[in-house]
Amino acid sequence: MHHLHLLLAILLICTPKHVSKESIAARHPQINIFAAPDKMNVFYIGVDNPMTLRASGIASSDIQVSIKPGSIEKVSGFRYNVRVTEPGEVYLTITGTRSDEEFTSVFPFRAKPIPDPIPTLGFPIGKEFSPDEFRQQVGLILAMPYFDFDVNCTVASFTVTRITPDGSRQLANNEGGRFDEAAKGLIEQAQRGDVFIFSNIQGTCQGDTENRRLNNIAYFV
Repeated sequence: MHHLHLLLAILLICTPKHVSKESIAARHPQINIFAAPDKMNVFYIGVDNPMTLRASGIASSDIQVSIKPGSIEKVSGFRYNVRVTEPGEVYLTITGTRSDEEFTSVFPFRAKPIPDPIPTLGFPIGKEFSPDEFRQQVGLILAMPYFDFDVNCTVASFTVTRITPDGSRQLANNEGGRFDEAAKGLIEQAQRGDVFIFSNIQGTCQGDTENRRLNNIAYFV
């Protein structure tokens, strides 16, 4: 029996690490634990990443879960929230005890920044404006229409350029997302045939430590 316990311990320590959603995070006689993020197959910086352990053969009170670098909070049962602060690989560690025998398994996930938001004047994204509608706009916002998390992203600065049908150009630099006096002055001059280009767009999202350089956008009035 002593040799059997030793063999089981060796197998647990040498269990291969996996990354996919179906990976086995820990394996023990009559115990199976699967770790899976609820929304994506990665953890995103700056948001709560819900994660569920799917387990058989052990109670939630008999396991401990930790992650490095980052933090993890138990919600209830086998449900957790994971927070990460830097991109790269993070390591989820599951430890537990059953019948006076301990097991430990560690496997990696990827941590990534939130994807870049989409600058827009309003919704729907890509909306065409009449000259009167365009003159009523109040500022640039950042949207995340295809991201499965509630995220707050804000505009830090941008440049707006008005190009008239005869090719003349006027531009204004703007701090923040809301149009200041100079930018609003250009917007209020909008006429049919004008092109407005928003460039040098800088913005931040939750978890960012510096501004992001975002894609330019253009509106044909």
